[in-house]
Amino acid sequence: MPVAGLLGLLLYVDGGGGDDPSGPAPVRAGADAALPGGGKARLSRCGKGGMVREEAGGSLRLTVRSYGYHKLKAKDRGRFIVNATVAAEDEPLLLKSPKGSAGRIPELRGAVEVFGPHGQGRIATGEGLRVTAVGDVLGKPLKSPASGAFRIHRDRDVLVEVELPARAVCPGLTIEDLNTSKPSPSNDALDHPVLTLILSGPEIGAYRQRTAEDRYGDRLVAAPNSPADTHV
Repeated sequence: MPVAGLLGLLLYVDGGGGDDPSGPAPVRAGADAALPGGGKARLSRCGKGGMVREEAGGSLRLTVRSYGYHKLKAKDRGRFIVNATVAAEDEPLLLKSPKGSAGRIPELRGAVEVFGPHGQGRIATGEGLRVTAVGDVLGKPLKSPASGAFRIHRDRDVLVEVELPARAVCPGLTIEDLNTSKPSPSNDALDHPVLTLILSGPEIGAYRQRTAEDRYGDRLVAAPNSPADTHV
């Protein structure tokens, strides 16, 4: 999954600043902390490697479509957004979204980890993040179905959004740094941060038990699958 292609799908602001011949600085760890809106920043993992690999096989698929820090207007607060599709093949997957919740999928939680280039390890890490079904990249939340659940099947996937809060960024870095190549600018995927997204919840685990795929557990993993993921 080429990181350059993913970044190109989402409007983002590059931290810029010109070439840095010394390369990225070491990343400092911090204390784990609660995040606004729920979830936890796992700052004790900052600077560490150990990227989770993308799942191979199985009836459920999680595919990252875009990610990055963006501002649509100058006065907007910047947001780091990950968009991904959830797809099911063998039988329908039902994800509860209570009526009136504006696309929220409360039993599904997201974890986002961003890895810096050239051996920096984790530069941002958050878990227990909200998951929302949306109509398009940077789009509005989908209206929750009258049935109380999104029904995902062979002919219908769902696009979800997970926001990584600024407080999940490692000490000494800013959320804009998650879009910045080292050196900057660079068209080489190895110079850019890469991202892992994990969605987990009981509905995924129950689906896999029904389809005899419980070896994958209750989480879906989308991680880089290109030379860009070999630097950690």
